Amino acid sequence: MNLELPPILTSLLSFLKKEDQLVLISQEISQSFDDSVTIFSANSFHLRLVHDRSIWSIEISSKDKPAEWYEMDLIIEYITKKKELLPLDEQVAYFRENLKKILNIFDGQNGLELRNYMRALRDERAKRRFSKWLK
Repeated sequence: MNLELPPILTSLLSFLKKEDQLVLISQEISQSFDDSVTIFSANSFHLRLVHDRSIWSIEISSKDKPAEWYEMDLIIEYITKKKELLPLDEQVAYFRENLKKILNIFDGQNGLELRNYMRALRDERAKRRFSKWLK
């Protein structure tokens, strides 16, 4: 089964291939629901495109912490400090325009700050989701 990417993601992959030698690592596609996970590796990061219940998302991990994936909208929130859900095309535009800034947040002390922020965000979301059971 071949996976058909939306044009906005195809354009992102073309851009990244020019910028950072993007290579396909793996692709898993569910036969029953068309859900998929496609992972690419570049010189300085990993990129994962997730298609889940007809919704596409972009996730990034650093080369030194490949098991820690961060959704693009949360990375944008971390950088801009704005809590807003951006549509996929705006996430791609931000990614393209701010690639170096995004990759910089994974380095050294910045990477530690990012991980701490994401853990706190995860805990905050869990409290909101499960607050009635945590009383």
